[in-house]
Amino acid sequence: MPLTETRRLDLEADREAPLEGDERAELDAHLAFLRRYKGALRLSLNAAEDLLVNGAKPPSDRGVLKHLFDKLDRSVIEQALSRDPFKSQAGARANFLAGIVRLQPTPENLLSYLETLAAGADRREAAQAFHLTIARFDFSTLAPAQLGRVLEILQGTFQGADRVQVAIGLLSSHGAHALFEREELDAEAKALFAPLAAVHRVVISGARLPDDETARGRVLEGLNRWLESPDAVLKSYPKEIRVRLLELALSGIDGRAPKKIPRGLLDSIPRSDPAYASLGQREAERLLAEGDAGGAKAVLNSLLSAHPYLKSLTAWRDALAWRQVGKITLDESQPLAPGRHLVKAFWLEGRRFGWGRIAKVEDAGKLAAEARLQADLLLPGIPPVLAQGLGKDGTAFLFVSAPGRPLPAALSELGPKDALTLALDLALILKVLAASGIELPDADPGRFLVNGRPARAVLLDLEGALATDPSRAALAHSAFAVSLAQKVLEKAPAELLTPTLRRQLGRPTPMPLLVKALYEALAG
Repeated sequence: MPLTETRRLDLEADREAPLEGDERAELDAHLAFLRRYKGALRLSLNAAEDLLVNGAKPPSDRGVLKHLFDKLDRSVIEQALSRDPFKSQAGARANFLAGIVRLQPTPENLLSYLETLAAGADRREAAQAFHLTIARFDFSTLAPAQLGRVLEILQGTFQGADRVQVAIGLLSSHGAHALFEREELDAEAKALFAPLAAVHRVVISGARLPDDETARGRVLEGLNRWLESPDAVLKSYPKEIRVRLLELALSGIDGRAPKKIPRGLLDSIPRSDPAYASLGQREAERLLAEGDAGGAKAVLNSLLSAHPYLKSLTAWRDALAWRQVGKITLDESQPLAPGRHLVKAFWLEGRRFGWGRIAKVEDAGKLAAEARLQADLLLPGIPPVLAQGLGKDGTAFLFVSAPGRPLPAALSELGPKDALTLALDLALILKVLAASGIELPDADPGRFLVNGRPARAVLLDLEGALATDPSRAALAHSAFAVSLAQKVLEKAPAELLTPTLRRQLGRPTPMPLLVKALYEALAG
């Protein structure tokens, strides 16, 4: 959808063709202008024209209208401008010329209007008026000298956000894009307007992003300038344009996001609109990725009040009420298992639930070392650390994620075969960990999760683990494997346990013998 509508009124059509819809709306605006300024213009009107201007008769004949509008020639306009109030009051002159440009969009009238804006004091008001006034102007009719004068006035009159607003309005006029492709355009004007022309093509004209990397960078530069506009300006664009602008901003360009995405732009989309649901979720994701839990929560609250069916986002919002440490939030509502420090957590950047552990400032180095150890392992059954770092107060954190339930809670639900499979899985994890030269300080079941069918083990918590000699780690882990197997198989039917396995579980057993006995019991 274009930013502004093109001229609809066609006075060259058959004179008796009915005037309807957009043509009638445009015509009514022109007649209202003539009615307001007929004294200043001092037009010589015949009876039919006088009835039209005064609103006593509805327009129906295009020939009569064309004859009326043709009376508004340059000499009539110049004479009106030479008299007060237009001669002495810049504001009155600008308002008058704005209507003239809409009615008679000639280069001379446009330049008169721009020069009047340049002489005025209120640049913000002038920028808004300019963008509305030149909507139907055909810039392809400008001669090179006129083009230079237009850009000279715009560059000298408007700065910052006002200049952006004027440029976007200019680019939405017929033929305006060709301005920035002319050879005679100076380097300063090209640098000023080319990025805005590039983003205008994508957002308003609906063009695809260019393939050239430099051209894509120009789109991003233009997007950054556009998004720096005041909220009132951004909200003044049609909804379809605001949606496209947000879609481009939230998608980014080649992984590069704009410097700023104003919250007011999202707030300007009606809450019930499907576009708000989609854009609101993407904005919440962006804020979470930046670690802005408060901003994300505000967006999610607004989004869910209008679209409560988005259940996954409800879980995100609830997680944002937890304590935040760096890039994670922690659910501290549940008591920790004795000796354990992992709690349910939400990773903001990854929008994922998992488990988090924190440490006091004095223990931050120890936690960081354990996080690096786990991140470097890349072993089956041991998920990597996805996030680690320091909170604002120096509290250290790490985050891991894997599906499943804590082993102690899952033990009572295990079937006989699942119990054997799980005991074997635990032993194998401890075996490969030892072979990698990593030794755990204990075999607390709270370190592990259980997931899937058949049951599989996940070693989630490496707190206190140390790099050591593999043979030493294997000796310690053999005892841990027996201890865990005893817990897992405690309620298993006697007939499920082979004599060999019962012997291995009743005494200190080397890891290879325990693993072999578990395999034999599963095979039987």
